Amino acid sequence: QVFVELDSVVDPVTQPFLHFPMSGEPAAGHYYYILELPNIGFMVLIKNGQPLDPYLVKSLPSLQTKLAHACHACLQNTEVIEAHNKMMAFNTELFEISGQLENSRLELKQTLQELQDTANRNQAIIDALPDAMLYFNQQGDILDYKLPTAPCFLFAATAEHGDPPDQINLPPALYGTKLYSLLPPDIVRQFKYYVEQATITSERQQFEITVEIPGN
Repeated sequence: QVFVELDSVVDPVTQPFLHFPMSGEPAAGHYYYILELPNIGFMVLIKNGQPLDPYLVKSLPSLQTKLAHACHACLQNTEVIEAHNKMMAFNTELFEISGQLENSRLELKQTLQELQDTANRNQAIIDALPDAMLYFNQQGDILDYKLPTAPCFLFAATAEHGDPPDQINLPPALYGTKLYSLLPPDIVRQFKYYVEQATITSERQQFEITVEIPGN
């Protein structure tokens, strides 16, 4: 019953126009006192039995001010704690992300090292092979090559300037050279066919060519 009466007395709309302290006796032997807490709100005291001494009520303003300051400090402290907790959570998240990035960096470094080791092993195997190797694209552009370790008539032959070559003719610098321009027409047709098959099937193609050796 007391709080029902308070709801009717303390209206949020009319509160700015109220004058504190306020008091009342909504029921026999039940008293309420509404005291202002500056910059915070108000405080309600409930007294059963006898009312508070009027002199005691008049001496409360200084206590109300101190209590308001304490409440305000508690609210600020709560906000500071919440901000601190948010900052700690943010720092924890940053630390976790930093750890993940470091792990990714180490994994990438290890992967690059493994790729480099694999490339070195493959290059060593290629260098140990006595055969010649040509690396070219579908258009016949020579992108890389390896000359044979022993003399080979296929790489020693040269064609007359302006005449189509009758056998493989490799100049000293092959990068960017058209492979098809170094081969006889019938061999070019074979190369193009098997290159097309390799492109379509993604499988290794193997074929043989016959080249006449001048003077033999």
